Amino acid sequence: MRECNYDGCTFPIFSRGFCKYHMERKPLNKGTKQLMSKRKESSSNKMGEFFLSIWDKRPHKSEISNITLHGEPLSTYFHHLIEKSDILYGELAKFDESNIILLSGEEHELVHKDMYRYEEVNKRRKKLLEKYEKERN
Repeated sequence: MRECNYDGCTFPIFSRGFCKYHMERKPLNKGTKQLMSKRKESSSNKMGEFFLSIWDKRPHKSEISNITLHGEPLSTYFHHLIEKSDILYGELAKFDESNIILLSGEEHELVHKDMYRYEEVNKRRKKLLEKYEKERN
């Protein structure tokens, strides 16, 4: 099996020498940051800047397995514990740094398949739900 050409990635090739994570998502690098500042603010630009601010503050490692997250900060490394689409808490959670956990691409895919897969994710989600419930009342 051939591996992705992205530096440090071991996922199988999806297209043009890259896995599905690196083929579909553009890195949130400094060039992207400069483009964001030139464009009118949109939700996706705000989310990119939000992710970059977290990337600048935290170690570039999975917060579950301690695996190093190589290369540029990809959106797949950032997982919302409470989904942005959540009817009750989505707006509270959307840009809350405590609602983001850094994961490897594989861990992110697995947690979307089974949201209860990782104990650390479950623990943090429960704590956030309690926090948001207090804020709503």
